[in-house]
Formats: sequence, C-alpha cells, structure tokens
Amino acid sequence: MADEMTEVLVVFQCKTCSVIVGDSVNLMHVNEERRTFTLKFVVNIIRSTVPIHAAAGGEDAGNTFHDLLCRQCKRILGKWYSATVPQFDAYRMAYTLHADDVAEYAVGADAPEDEWSMEGAVAVAQWKANMTHMRELSKRLAKVKIPSSFLHP
Repeated sequence: MADEMTEVLVVFQCKTCSVIVGDSVNLMHVNEERRTFTLKFVVNIIRSTVPIHAAAGGEDAGNTFHDLLCRQCKRILGKWYSATVPQFDAYRMAYTLHADDVAEYAVGADAPEDEWSMEGAVAVAQWKANMTHMRELSKRLAKVKIPSSFLHP
C-alpha cells in the first residue's frame, strides 16, 4: 500500500461528502494491520477539542488523542495523537486517518489502474518543454531588441 501511494500522487477525500482532506505528498507512515495512514499536513479537517485518554486493553492503550473530523460533514476520519507510548511515536503530532473512512483518488486516473497509460505524464512533460523553449526565445528576443512591429504584423 505504501509503495503504491509514493509512485502516484493520491488525493484523499472524506468518504461521506468527498471533500479533499489530504494527499500522498504528505504521507509519513502506513500501518496496513490497523488500516491507517499518517499525513504530515491535512486540509478541511478539524480536531476535537477534548482529548481522549485511551484506557488499558485497547489498541490505543496509554495514548492520548483527539478525534479528527471532516470540516464539512463532521464524520470522524481518524486521530491526532498528542501523547503516545513509544510504539506509537510515528503517529504523534500528525494526522492518522482510517482507510475505511477515506476515499482515494489517483491524480490523472480516468481508468482502472491496470488500464493506466502515460499520456497525461507525457502531455505535462511536453507542455513544460514548450514553456521552457518559449522562455528561452523570449530572452533571446529581448537581447536582440527586435522592434515589435516585425513580430506582430
């Protein structure tokens, strides 16, 4: 799961209202067993004001966290750990989202993954090359100082 997210830019959305909450550029940690992933930064998410101190016996035992809610629909999307036991250090002061509460969208994908092509990436690369070429031409023309009447009849 982690390898797939680093190869392609993935946008994460609230599963209820589809508001964008983050992207794979900010991916810090993936825990497949817990079905969670942790992001450094998020958008459209609010933290609950009351911290929750996890009781002994649960998966969060010994940790203190705040629920993370979708700003738009208020669905609980994950947790923000403010104090952790050592094995949860990767989650502290970051945004851990539950995979079951978030939808993923691979940027540029308009077909199933097995049908992806490089057309979008090639088009972007070509556009960047064209823009670089145009900037170089503009610089050369500025040096020559050709009267604009020759350029635009």
